[in-house]
Order: sequence, then structure tokens, then C-alpha cells
Amino acid sequence: MRAADSYEALTSGAALFDLGAWGRLRFAGPDARSYLNGLLTNDVARLPARRGFPVCLLTPKGRAQAEFLLYDCDGPLLALARPEAAGNVRTGLGKMIMLSETKMEDLAGTTSLLLLAGPRAPQVLATVFGAAPPRDWAWSTLGFAGAQVELCSYPRFQQDAVLIVPPAGGAAALSAALQAAGARPGDDETLETWRVERGIPAFGRELDGETIPLEARLEEAISYTKGCYMGQETISRIHHLGHVNRILAALKLAGGAPPAAGAEVTQDGWSVGKVTSACVSPKLKGPLALAMVKVDAAKPGARLKVADVEADVVDLGVWG
Repeated sequence: MRAADSYEALTSGAALFDLGAWGRLRFAGPDARSYLNGLLTNDVARLPARRGFPVCLLTPKGRAQAEFLLYDCDGPLLALARPEAAGNVRTGLGKMIMLSETKMEDLAGTTSLLLLAGPRAPQVLATVFGAAPPRDWAWSTLGFAGAQVELCSYPRFQQDAVLIVPPAGGAAALSAALQAAGARPGDDETLETWRVERGIPAFGRELDGETIPLEARLEEAISYTKGCYMGQETISRIHHLGHVNRILAALKLAGGAPPAAGAEVTQDGWSVGKVTSACVSPKLKGPLALAMVKVDAAKPGARLKVADVEADVVDLGVWG
């Protein structure tokens, strides 16, 4: 399928993506919640049953090692991480796990991961499973071909997006059933384009190991009322006493090809930041870049340059 067709399916129909390269970990045991709560930025102790949210794993100095999704699965907790961050999640959360009554299970060999999104995704899922899909970060299980399949609402990607975790042996049959019900295969280019248009930071791009989550606009992944966690001092100090010096911004370029990651961003001849990701945006009908820039240069409407190409700071409508 052409990228244009894949994007059209995502915006006007239903698109199905294979996320098999993402990390999938299950945490279980009497200490699982408290163990993860002491390491992650969001309030795992108060995560409602059958709900999920984004979380960050930080260094002691408050730099992001990984950003991922965490869902309560009627007790056990399911972590879903982009490929670039999956190794850090496994390593970072596994370092001290032997000191708690928590078991970490890598599901990569026993499960698959699909993403179904688009305005017709609910109808496709209802056709295949005979039930309404979860929404608003909800988690549920539904039967398919004699097996239980986990469904995780992913509204950060799109309101009707659902991450589907089937047993590895049933993924092909489930994918075929979803396509027979109207879903069209999506490609990696569309996934990346949509990520940039949604301003979703990715490890290795917007999160480079030195990034403070607040710089990447990851407020949704942070609780300011929970107890201590690794890296909390830095986050709390910025939130209550100061501000970040740089922040993620979206730049609409006047023309040309999408700039390469690392391209310099300038304002009035002065360097103010660097591009982290870019795409040709069907939504904005031209090149769109995400860039980490100085806060004063990140106001919507500001005129910047990327490699001598005029660029306007735009509001994607997805950041609070």
C-alpha cells in the first residue's frame, strides 16, 4: 500500500499497523505496584483498575531513560514501549527487581502487538470481537478464535486508537479478520508522519538521554502529588520553583524537503535549537519538523529558520 493510502485509511477509515518490534513486559506480584511506583513518574499506586497512562523512567538527575505506556490488567501491569526505548525499560526496571516480590515477564516471544486506528476502528473491532472496544485509556480482554486478546485504548495516538495484544500464534488470523472487516494495512512512514503531527516524542529523537520530560511536553506522564520516585527532585524543583530552558516545538517550513534530525534552528541569526524529527505533513500540506528550541523562541507564530528555510512555530492542538 502507498503511504498516501495508508494515511487516508488512518484519517478516514481504519488502518492496521504491526508493532511487533515494540517491547512488551508484564509485571506481577504483591509488590508490583509499589515497586514500579518508586521508579516511574506517574502515580502507579493510584492507577485505576483496567486503565492505563503514559509513564517515564528517569535517571537520578531527572533525565528520561524511557517513555512508555503502562496498563493495569486486573492486577498485573502491562508495559508497552517503542523499540528504541524497550531495552532501557527492561534494563532499568529489572535492575533491583530481585529485592521485591515482583516478577517481570518478557512477552516478546509469546505475544504480538497490533495498532488499529482511524474513525472506523470501533466498527472494525466490534465486527471482529462482537463488543465495543475500550476508550479513554481503558484496558479489556475479548475472545477471538478460542484465545483471550488484550485491548488497550491509546488516545494519545488517536481518540479511537487501540493497541491489540494477541497470542503470537493467533496474530496472523486476527490481522486477517480485522482486514476482512474493513481495516487496511498501515506502513511505517504513516506511523512516523502521524507521530510528528501529534507531537509524540520518541526516544532517540526528542528524548536523547539528557532530556527532562517537561522539555518534551510529557506532563501527562508525570504526577506532582505522588511520593518519591527516581529523579523526582529535578522534576519537582522545575515545577514548583523554576522552568525549563528549552522545549519541544513544531515548525512548519516554507518549503523544500523535510530537514534532517540535528539541523540547526536559528532566530535572527542566532542558534536557538535543533530539529529532532521531520516529515511531509498531509495535514499542513508541507514539511513539518519537531525541534527542541529555547523557550522564548517556541511561542506559536514565532518566525525561525531551519537551514536558511523560513519556518513558523505552529500549534499542533495536542499540547496543553
